[in-house]
Amino acid sequence: MDPPNLFACGANYFAHMIEHGADPQKMPTVPVIFLKPGSSLSGPTDPIVRPIECAQFDYEAELAVVIGKGGRRISADRAAEHIAGYMISNDVSARISVRARARS
Repeated sequence: MDPPNLFACGANYFAHMIEHGADPQKMPTVPVIFLKPGSSLSGPTDPIVRPIECAQFDYEAELAVVIGKGGRRISADRAAEHIAGYMISNDVSARISVRARARS
């Protein structure tokens, strides 16, 4: 089954942000939630194709939480009821694109 939505959480690992040149005095106070298209998913044996504009990929292991039951304004003590499972994912980014967006 293809997921209709992929929600990602960024700016939640401060040591990694500092490692990439972020100013510790300008760190966000809350994580950044953003959407990724379903087409950004690939299987375990699918090739990762590097765009010619990208000299290097950045990659990191992530914990993915699979949501099995929808909801809205879910309290923290009931959140686990909506989780179908967990998996490891490999987040691959073209860092040049991420940095360019951050500056604009």
